[in-house]
Amino acid sequence: MFVGLIGISLLTGCRSPEFTYNAPPAGLDPAGPSIVLLPLTDGRDNHDADRVFKKGYLADMQAAIGQELESMRLFSSVTVANDPAHVATADYQVTPTLRRLDTELPHHTAVHSEKAVGHTLNFVVGGATGIPVGSLFMLGGTPVCGNSAFDFAVRRAADQRLLLNATYSETVTNRVKKTECDKPQTKAMVMLAAFQTTQAEFKGDLLKQVLQEKYANLAPTAAKK
Repeated sequence: MFVGLIGISLLTGCRSPEFTYNAPPAGLDPAGPSIVLLPLTDGRDNHDADRVFKKGYLADMQAAIGQELESMRLFSSVTVANDPAHVATADYQVTPTLRRLDTELPHHTAVHSEKAVGHTLNFVVGGATGIPVGSLFMLGGTPVCGNSAFDFAVRRAADQRLLLNATYSETVTNRVKKTECDKPQTKAMVMLAAFQTTQAEFKGDLLKQVLQEKYANLAPTAAKK
């Protein structure tokens, strides 16, 4: 999926990028059920994102999932539980497991070879003529892929009935300058975009399940009347 990364903004400066983006507007429904987000489990094999984002980003990720749930405008309250020993009472419980968060450079070898040639040209030709020939050589674009994958399990707290148990995986591709492809900000942008896409898919399925249960509970009441 190629995207323009609309809505993704980073707080960077000279620091590592933070795990943050422009989340959809939040809203609550006083008449809706309550939901609690249980602590995030890190089930990844690849931890490359640890070298991109600011330390502690998994806590920011869990908070972002909570914001995404609030943006559904479906629940009376959304609680983010940080301690598994102290979980708030709610109608539904969400168990998130992070399976993947990383980046790929499809043309990695070619890009790095071209960058090496560009630096050499800058040193040899640029030093003699003052013209940054190597920099011009590296102006072309290259794709950078961000990958995100989650397991989400949603249970009804009263009886632990499983309402939803699914994996959401997405790859987002953005084309950037070759000189920018290895920068933490570039990698963070595509990972955040992939993360946000997986959240949208999860919310779509969760909405269906909650509404199905709501109308299933209303049916017996309507039948008695």
